[in-house]
Amino acid sequence: MSLLHIWMGNREAFSDKSVEQVLSFCGDGRLTDNSNTSWEFREYLANIDSTTLARYVNDCLENPFKDSGLVLQDLVNEIAIRLSFLVDHGVYRGNKSHVGYDGLWRAEDGYCTLVEVK
Repeated sequence: MSLLHIWMGNREAFSDKSVEQVLSFCGDGRLTDNSNTSWEFREYLANIDSTTLARYVNDCLENPFKDSGLVLQDLVNEIAIRLSFLVDHGVYRGNKSHVGYDGLWRAEDGYCTLVEVK
């Protein structure tokens, strides 16, 4: 059962959870490129309210945890989607075969912004 289905069945249970705790419910709990964990987490982010999204951003910035930067990357890209950008999610960790960027945001006017979250 995906995180979204669990959340939809009991939203109250998630109201006091940190973003780190929520991530642990997705797949194996580790964000890696093209993984079930990544897909489930992004699907969940697309369905939560903006207040919760902002709280999760603050979780990452004020109480960093292992891979909080990767979580922040997905949170920032979700904000861009809500601002009507078309978002190509980058890779979590660059390597020799993939250029490391966090997101590519395309605006309706044709301009693009390459995003790196720190």
